[in-house]
Amino acid sequence: MRDQRKYHIDGSLLINLQHQVLTQLSELLNAMFNSLDDALFELAENAKETSKQNQYFDVMHSMRLQKDNFCSQFKSGFTQQFRYIYNHREPAPQQADGLFDLNSQAPSTLQEAMLELSQTLENNEAELLNQLTERLNHYFNIDSLTPQNMPLGSRSFIALFCHTLNKLDATQSLRLVLCEYFKRFVVNKMRPLLIEANQVLIRQGILPKVNIPRKPSPSKGHSETVTPSFQEQDVPLSEASFSQLQKILSRRHELSLNSRLFAVKQNHQGPALDTKLILSLLSRLRDAHVQTMVEEPSHEHQSHYEPRDLRLLLEHQLGLLVRQRGNRMLHQADDNVITLVASAFEMMHDDPNYPQEMAQLLSQFQLPVMQTALTDKSFFSDPKHPMRRLIKIISLAAIGWERQNAEVRDLLHEEFTSILVQLLQNYHPGVYELIENLEKDFQKFIIMETKRARQVEQKTLTNDSVTTRHANNTSLVNQLIQDRTQGKILPISILYMIKGPFATLLKNQLSDHDETSSQWQQSLKLLDDILWSIQPQSYAADQQYWVTVTQDVISSLESALTKSRLSQEKAQQLTSTYAEIIAHIKETKGLVTPANSIKIDHTMTIPGATRKSNYPPGSAADQQIHRLERFHLRISELGHSQSLEQQSEALRNLKFGQWLELLRHDGTIRRCRLSEQDTKSKMLLFVARDGHQVLSATIDELLQKLQNGEINLLESTSFWDRSLKLSFNCFTTPSQLETVV
Repeated sequence: MRDQRKYHIDGSLLINLQHQVLTQLSELLNAMFNSLDDALFELAENAKETSKQNQYFDVMHSMRLQKDNFCSQFKSGFTQQFRYIYNHREPAPQQADGLFDLNSQAPSTLQEAMLELSQTLENNEAELLNQLTERLNHYFNIDSLTPQNMPLGSRSFIALFCHTLNKLDATQSLRLVLCEYFKRFVVNKMRPLLIEANQVLIRQGILPKVNIPRKPSPSKGHSETVTPSFQEQDVPLSEASFSQLQKILSRRHELSLNSRLFAVKQNHQGPALDTKLILSLLSRLRDAHVQTMVEEPSHEHQSHYEPRDLRLLLEHQLGLLVRQRGNRMLHQADDNVITLVASAFEMMHDDPNYPQEMAQLLSQFQLPVMQTALTDKSFFSDPKHPMRRLIKIISLAAIGWERQNAEVRDLLHEEFTSILVQLLQNYHPGVYELIENLEKDFQKFIIMETKRARQVEQKTLTNDSVTTRHANNTSLVNQLIQDRTQGKILPISILYMIKGPFATLLKNQLSDHDETSSQWQQSLKLLDDILWSIQPQSYAADQQYWVTVTQDVISSLESALTKSRLSQEKAQQLTSTYAEIIAHIKETKGLVTPANSIKIDHTMTIPGATRKSNYPPGSAADQQIHRLERFHLRISELGHSQSLEQQSEALRNLKFGQWLELLRHDGTIRRCRLSEQDTKSKMLLFVARDGHQVLSATIDELLQKLQNGEINLLESTSFWDRSLKLSFNCFTTPSQLETVV
């Protein structure tokens, strides 16, 4: 009883109770506004008229501006109700709001909505409300609180929402929508909040014998009456609070800046560098970076931008600043922020999920993001944080980016560069008006691009018969080449010719003729002659016949390749390459395999095996293969690598909109998303970001391409969420010290 009397006097129990309730209430309100924001954006994206789009964007912008004020007023009203009870030992008087007054002139639909909210809360959580009421009456030593009028009561809680809603600058229809969202995301999810409120009182011995009903347990013996830990809740890293992230980082103190730069032991207390000085240093680095972008062409500058260089420069400057100011360390929170942000951006820079040029560009958002995280720790836990929203929308757009021809303006790249420059020049940490405006403008840009792409895409899909025939021809030619090359030893240059220009020749002939035509039969014979003659053992088997065949191939190859719409120059180059290989085989009497040759094996490869590049050296596809190898080696050490079986299973369950990266035989790279499936042929149609067709293939053909290392599945997500997840094992895996430092 002494402990209970102590809390009753100093009010610390009441403060603890309010803190627990307000924490969960904040999460519920954030979820409500975030879901409303997503719904408005989807409406804007699907609107057919520009005026409607602007209307939805304006409402979305208005809600974002009013969100913080609404949540603050609502939580403040809740706290005032508890304070009133504590001071007066009686329920707080309800706000007089017409929307909740049956005798008022407020629109009946709003009255009905409020009454429905009150009734829903009372019906859903009657037992928990009764128990909490009993405990509060016992705590305050009164009997005037009821399940309706106590702060979380069915009437007072909804009356507070009504009072706050009444101050919102919104139309009647929007208020009705908010009522519905409040019901879905707050009222219907009050149970954990009420359980925790009861638990706070129980832990101080207030009516512990009044049982609290348990929610259905996901596993036998697991009690829901106790708030789970971070690990038990399995909260995604992208939604973990900064304190939760700090707890994990504390296990690897040797990776911290304080340990590496200043040899400070864990939990050491000493004079630390002011956070404002770090922010000022980052601003100077931003200014210097903008100047560099002005002085150098954008693509040239990005080609050698390295986040690791920025980390080294920042660490050097921080070391000087700490010593100049007479400090001995950084605040541990600042240390953790810099370490987390730098690690995530370095992971993203190396991540083949994003095109190399895009990764270079997105890496340069690091300084504004680091300043945001230093000033606002909710950046880590709130996926709808303004900076997180901007990161997500540009990440999703970057997935499908492809370099444009020199004659065509790269509008998406220009948009990204414009956003980056504005952030570097004009962004003030903690002031999000600029970021919200940038996001709103970029959303409009993406919607217009999407509409144009859909128009192109619809034209592609209208002629189903042509699409199906082309897809069937592609499938037939691919299978034919696969069967004929299986087990052969081929130079990479010849493999490129067969799977590229020669395959195009065969598909064109199938489109213009059929499989019984003389043109088709002649092309097949030429293919068989190329494959036979290029094998060193064929020379030894029948030298005279070999010479005759190779001469026939050289005389007819150039003409055949030009029929595949290949340029005369390129056809001559490939014919010369074939002739040089033939000369090598003849000179070595078939005893030496031509250089850069590989054995073709289309059977299932070993899961996790390193993929070798079969592409022209130095080509985009060749560089991407080596980038993939380095990245997969790194993440496999961190426990994130997928086996071939896992990737194959994901491929069998493709969803519309899934992005793929296609590494073509000529060494180029295309990025495309699943757009359509032909119900008869089962062919899947993939289109580029601009809506033009890139690939048509069956699932079996896609699986074969996956095994051959010709396609990669891409993840459409925020680069921050993905990079944080991939890099975080660095802080829990002792062998990964070199990955972070």
